[in-house]
Amino acid sequence: MGETIKEEDQAVILLNGLPDQLKEMRTVIMYNRDTLTLEDVMSTLRFRDAELNWQKAARQESRQDESLFARGRNLRRNNSRFRGNSR
Repeated sequence: MGETIKEEDQAVILLNGLPDQLKEMRTVIMYNRDTLTLEDVMSTLRFRDAELNWQKAARQESRQDESLFARGRNLRRNNSRFRGNSR
């Protein structure tokens, strides 16, 4: 019971436990390195998480910027022609 798991095996276990939406990331990490360390995997995953959070924040900021635009008046508007019933 007191067995220790090799660091490379720990890294593989961690990668295999990732959700399917990170499948491509898992493949890149596993096959683009000669050696696989747990620290490298965790560092790469932290960086990717920070990148995704930054992209999400940028999208939200963009949506907020878009919502600040108001519909302007038509420059060719003829006030008497478009006047409503309320006065």
